[in-house]
Amino acid sequence: MGGVRDTDINPLFNNACFSDVTIRQTCHGASREYYGHKAVLASQSRWFYNAFFGNFKEATAKVVELHDDNPVHFEMLLKCIYSRQYQPKRSQDIVGTYIVADKYACDEIKKSLMLAAEKKIEKAGWEKLCLLVELFYGGCGDTANSEIGRFLASTMTNSQSDSGLSFQTIVDTFKELSKRFPNFATDLIVHGVKVWNVIDYEPWEDPEDPEEFRREAALLIFD
Repeated sequence: MGGVRDTDINPLFNNACFSDVTIRQTCHGASREYYGHKAVLASQSRWFYNAFFGNFKEATAKVVELHDDNPVHFEMLLKCIYSRQYQPKRSQDIVGTYIVADKYACDEIKKSLMLAAEKKIEKAGWEKLCLLVELFYGGCGDTANSEIGRFLASTMTNSQSDSGLSFQTIVDTFKELSKRFPNFATDLIVHGVKVWNVIDYEPWEDPEDPEEFRREAALLIFD
């Protein structure tokens, strides 16, 4: 899937032919418009389905206004929607597109991106992993206990022995990232629960009190 070229994308992508909606995507004051097709968008995105067929202004609007998404990753998501064979190639684009896919509830695309992430990110070095943590947790809101978050946490934990860094440097890196991104700290503990059973918590279930769980996580990491 990763070898698919842009020329192989569904020819309806950003094509005026049969278009029944315009998607105007704006970020930092810059806008780009796409010819959209409600049936195609709604087939892959619960957000678009609800917007077009629910009791929302988008249901009758000729132009749908979307804001704040990374424009590169938003376009990559549209390409994924229009062609299931399309997939971003770089690890940061896979993570960035996953962020946008999560926002627009593209569940099947998230699964595909997760498979791509597992293949690509496992080979990433320590510095690249740190950048991916910053990208994901800095751009995806309340991300604790997500599939890709747990994967990043476990991959960082498993790759520390190959990083070539001192133990103290690794610990300081984990602490610094955990302080900046509390949800990353949570996912580190979820991984720890799974591997070492450090807290009485089932990682496949949401904690009854998320705030108490995060406090426990912080105590374990920063103690």
